[in-house]
Amino acid sequence: MRSDLLSSSSQLSIHIAIDASAIMAEQTPITLTIRGAESSEQSTSQLFSSSSMSMGEKMRKTIELYREKMYTSNKKFIYDRIEDIEAMNLPSEEEKLVVMGRFWFLLNEWHRREGWNPPWMASNAKKDIASKTQLESERAVKRLEDVKTLPHPVMDGLHPPELDETQRQLYIETFETVTNELAKTKDEAQWIRMPEELKSFLKYANGLEGPNFRYGKAYDFHMYGSGGLENKSIEETRDIFLDLHKHSHECLQEFFELEFEAKAAYICGETFWLDCCYYTFYAYCRLDAGFAKRHKRGHDWAWRIVLTNTSCDEEDLETKVFDSLEEFIIWHGSWDERMDVEEMREQMFENSMGIFQLESGYPDLD
Repeated sequence: MRSDLLSSSSQLSIHIAIDASAIMAEQTPITLTIRGAESSEQSTSQLFSSSSMSMGEKMRKTIELYREKMYTSNKKFIYDRIEDIEAMNLPSEEEKLVVMGRFWFLLNEWHRREGWNPPWMASNAKKDIASKTQLESERAVKRLEDVKTLPHPVMDGLHPPELDETQRQLYIETFETVTNELAKTKDEAQWIRMPEELKSFLKYANGLEGPNFRYGKAYDFHMYGSGGLENKSIEETRDIFLDLHKHSHECLQEFFELEFEAKAAYICGETFWLDCCYYTFYAYCRLDAGFAKRHKRGHDWAWRIVLTNTSCDEEDLETKVFDSLEEFIIWHGSWDERMDVEEMREQMFENSMGIFQLESGYPDLD
């Protein structure tokens, strides 16, 4: 990453930390402590050095770190792009905002795909109000500088939990029922349980999804949808979850040519980038021994996060596996550490991929 793009990081840290605590407190009642930003690897190794930490506490801390890192990284990305745009010396605020619209998708709707909305705008009564408020905030922006304080529904990458404790227990029960039907489990000794880390995750989150300001390849993670459970009886809720699990199940071997044997696999993420589709699976699977060795993964039957994609470019095809949800969360939150800044600038400012209507980030060059 170039040093000039990092020049404002120390200056931003105080403002971002203040904004992060406000956003988190507003989004969900769960109390999360905000600390100074660290690298994901360093902070995680320090965090989990105590073997006495329960799985629930471990997951709570993992999500806490994820949220603060996502928020800080996304805010810094926007600040850096504002610097880049200001350096272009465009003659008007309107032209500056046109360029910023490439990063903040809805700020300028001129290049938005017809009929497309990001997942966080999925319709239900609660989200319809939030979406309207968000759009009003974005349309009220008149200066590039205003974008620094513009909120975003998933700036911290988290969809807050929506299940109460009774609903969560029903979700776990129905998940295990469908999983064992799919796996054709014959006796109780072989019963496949939902792992404790996923049970804990459901207490603190609905899903993970970043704003993807860089418009790059990205994966999200949602174990259940939003809304639809209001005023439902226990039996109605159970039926909804049973139907959800059965419809979100996919057979990995039929869907992709992967080096897996899966007894149950649930599709829990689907994103698009150009002509490619990126899928997230939560799968009870056994890896091919060769694949496991090459990727330094476990081999035996276990729940794993599997990322894969469809692409017209064979060189872009990839499969990535995580042996734990915790590992995936840490990876998902460290997108900025994997970003190639020069490649991103080429794509977003010079339009090297032909994504935008304009040929370059400078409107007058076309």
